[in-house]
Amino acid sequence: QPGTEGLASLVDAFGRDILLADGALDRQALAAKAFRDDESRGVLNGIVHPLVARRRSEIIAAVSGDAVVVEDIPLLVESGMAPLFPL
Repeated sequence: QPGTEGLASLVDAFGRDILLADGALDRQALAAKAFRDDESRGVLNGIVHPLVARRRSEIIAAVSGDAVVVEDIPLLVESGMAPLFPL
């Protein structure tokens, strides 16, 4: 979203040309830059993963103690998060 910490960090890392005219993220433009090599993908992950982890913690902290939280994590093993979950 325009005005968010995440988008500002992405622009700092990948340039203003990843934005649409209205200031929103141009996902295709970001993908073209972020997935061109391992280093660029690492930069993307270094920005996105901590923000996702922080938001995950906020959501879990906000639910009642008897709530069931279901998480869909496509790269669970690759991201090193598997030890956090009883599989």
